[in-house]
Amino acid sequence: MKFMKKVFLFVVTALLMVSCGEELEFNTPALQGKKDGTLWRADYYSAEINSSGQLIISGGRGSEIVTLRMGAAVGTYVLGEGSSSEAGFTSVQDIAYSTNNAPSEIIQIYPADGEIVIENYSASGSKVSGTFWFNAFSASGLNKVNYSQGVFYEVPVSGGGTGGAVVVSCDDAAAATGAALAIYNATDNTSSDYPAACNAYKSALMQQIISCGDDTNTLQDIIDGLDCTLPCDVATANTAAALAVYEVTDATSSDFTMVCNEYKRTLEQQIESCGDDTNTLQAIIDGLDCGAVVITPGACQTCTGGGIPDATYCDNGNGTMEITTNGTTTTADLNGFDFDFYIQALETSGSTCN
Repeated sequence: MKFMKKVFLFVVTALLMVSCGEELEFNTPALQGKKDGTLWRADYYSAEINSSGQLIISGGRGSEIVTLRMGAAVGTYVLGEGSSSEAGFTSVQDIAYSTNNAPSEIIQIYPADGEIVIENYSASGSKVSGTFWFNAFSASGLNKVNYSQGVFYEVPVSGGGTGGAVVVSCDDAAAATGAALAIYNATDNTSSDYPAACNAYKSALMQQIISCGDDTNTLQDIIDGLDCTLPCDVATANTAAALAVYEVTDATSSDFTMVCNEYKRTLEQQIESCGDDTNTLQAIIDGLDCGAVVITPGACQTCTGGGIPDATYCDNGNGTMEITTNGTTTTADLNGFDFDFYIQALETSGSTCN
């Protein structure tokens, strides 16, 4: 982080030293750059993380507005037609420019392009700093605007912190996807565990898109190809098998809660796969009393190898676990799995855990 701050300060210093007849003045906080070669400095600015996990930074001078939209994690976001990231500008004449618009061949053949770099967040996560440049076009493609030497420095993120959202780095998101994929691959697609494993993998892929981008749609294509629902006949057979175990398990047994919850889960999966127009299955679920599950938190396992980044996994005892890799700790949802099952899946994929 100290290195990144030094790099950012170096960039800022370099910008201040550039002289083309007009120097950029740098204030704290600030959002500024050169618009078509002329200094442009925002009089007001803000940043927020939306419900999709994207960071949106905006600044205005009078009725002119610059908007930057990208993933929320520290990193570089390439702009251009088809990119999930975008830079935009609204002019005094209310003409909207975007890096997602293509130019008319009348004015040029080169497409819209640009780059946004999130350099760092403040220690509390309440301010964000970075650089940007872009070439954007109007919807008609006949109008162009250029921003160069753009800087946003300590722009406040609304809500304090990061607006309630968790900023996940690209590396951490990719590691989480790798772990989720290992469990997904180790889970039989006829197992009652399959929907949870599949949905966990899908959620990890979605987070990776937010954190890293997906300009080639590679990750989105994987998501679109996933079917996390069991076939109706498989779901019905799983329910019958779970019911058979439930019926022979005494309610005072130490295994009863686990067996009951498994029966309930297969019923819920059967509803999802087959439907339940008469509410027969839902009535059975509503009538089940599976008691409380007692979990002892604190168990940790360090796993290495298997093509997944080395990490330490700690059970929080509440359906979540903490994953520590490269000195960074994040909290992950176990998506209904037991902690031990998660570790066993990692070992099945080739990791060594102890």
